[in-house]
Amino acid sequence: MARDFDRATVPSRYPHVVYAEFPSRTQAHVLGTGLRVWQIVKTYRALREDVSATADYFEIEPSLIEEALRYSIDHPSEIAALLARHDAFLTQRSVDVPGEEGQQPSERI
Repeated sequence: MARDFDRATVPSRYPHVVYAEFPSRTQAHVLGTGLRVWQIVKTYRALREDVSATADYFEIEPSLIEEALRYSIDHPSEIAALLARHDAFLTQRSVDVPGEEGQQPSERI
C-alpha cells in the first residue's frame, strides 16, 4: 500500500493519477484505489482490452481505467519497465517454489 498519497500529482491530464512511494520505488497509481497504473494495464490486457470488464474487476469507475490507460500510453517506458519487473518476479517465484515440473501451484500443497 502506498505510504505517501500526496507526494505529487501528474499533469492535469490525469487528475486521479498520482505518484506514491511503494516499498520498491515511486510509482504512479490511481488516487483512492490503491491500484498502481501498471496493475491496471496488466489486467486490462488480460481481459482482452475491455475497459468495462477491467472496471468491473477492480470495482471502480471506467473513467479511472481510461485515465490510467492514457497515462500508460504517454509513459510507455515506465509502464513497460514495471510490467517486465513484475513478470521477472513471478518467473523467479515459480522457480523458487518446490514441486514437480508441470504441477499447478494448488497441487504442490
